[in-house]
Amino acid sequence: MPAGLILAGGRSNRFGSDKSLALLDGRSLLELAALALEPYCAPLAVSAAPGSGGAEQAARLGLEVLHDRPDDAPSPLAGIRAGLEWIAGLGIRRLAVRAVDTPFARPALLARLTEAIGPAPAAYCVTDDGPQPLCSIWSLDALPPLAEALTHERHLPIHRFLDSLGAAAVRTPDAGAFANVNTREDLRLAQSGGGARWWRDG
Repeated sequence: MPAGLILAGGRSNRFGSDKSLALLDGRSLLELAALALEPYCAPLAVSAAPGSGGAEQAARLGLEVLHDRPDDAPSPLAGIRAGLEWIAGLGIRRLAVRAVDTPFARPALLARLTEAIGPAPAAYCVTDDGPQPLCSIWSLDALPPLAEALTHERHLPIHRFLDSLGAAAVRTPDAGAFANVNTREDLRLAQSGGGARWWRDG
């Protein structure tokens, strides 16, 4: 079983506050992300900025809290690097990754990624809208090239790095599963559409 990582280190500028604490269907986005990972991953960690609301809530939920290296530019890849270094210390070989602001991505997607990765260093979802690299699974083998890449390029696009690794792309038809909650209006639309009910009805 892989470990799980929730990426919650974004600045939430468009949302206006720490969106990992925003409530949808009675639960915070951080809680929903943890619920999505729990059936397929153990242990769980959250990548969050020091002193942030997301970091504090993660600690209250009993989740490991990880911070980016201070010399890495803030980015999802910096959070994934911290996650891979964390599992290396635990003797775990794989890390499942999920963004905190995609509450509609069903947990079973991670099972598909786990099946698809094989000997590849990573696997990620792809829809008709394009790559969804923040729904992905990573092998510990990806850590050395990731550390090297972050040393030489400050703002490395995650999908470009995955392609350079030879990551496996897992096609899924449900592009709507990756709708982001980036603004208050996104949250309102999610609430009016019935919320993230997958955690209740499977």
